[in-house]
Amino acid sequence: AMLLCNEILGASPISKLFMKIREAMSLCYECSSVYNSARGAIIVTTGIDSDDFELCKDAISEQVGAMQRGDISDSEFIAAKKSVINVYSALKDSPSAIEKFYLGRVIHNVDSELANFIDKFNSLTKEDVVRCAKSLSLHTVYFLRGDGSVEEECDDE
Repeated sequence: AMLLCNEILGASPISKLFMKIREAMSLCYECSSVYNSARGAIIVTTGIDSDDFELCKDAISEQVGAMQRGDISDSEFIAAKKSVINVYSALKDSPSAIEKFYLGRVIHNVDSELANFIDKFNSLTKEDVVRCAKSLSLHTVYFLRGDGSVEEECDDE
């Protein structure tokens, strides 16, 4: 369910972060999230103008809050589900992807059959996603700020 939660939040170009913060608000040139299942964390990354830091941080929090309140449209839910299922269905076309999938399942001690994973994923509901979203909280913010200066290197020879 957290994988689907992440997909809706920011893992694709149809996600809340991409559509609202990048496209509708034009706050950043990149805005996405990744789910780290080993740490149980969703990590959001953005590329922004440093003047927009607070506005972007607030906008990200608003999108997480929207998910926690159950503000997930049918089209967002269906598209995200199809996206993840397509990715996992395509694993069988890549030996290294199959190996990575099964290794991860063994490490986490969960059912290791790809077909079972897809079946379980297909049965997820919006309520499952909202439950996962409600478990999200801000942990750490890293902000790398450039000072706008340019350092040039030249060879005088």
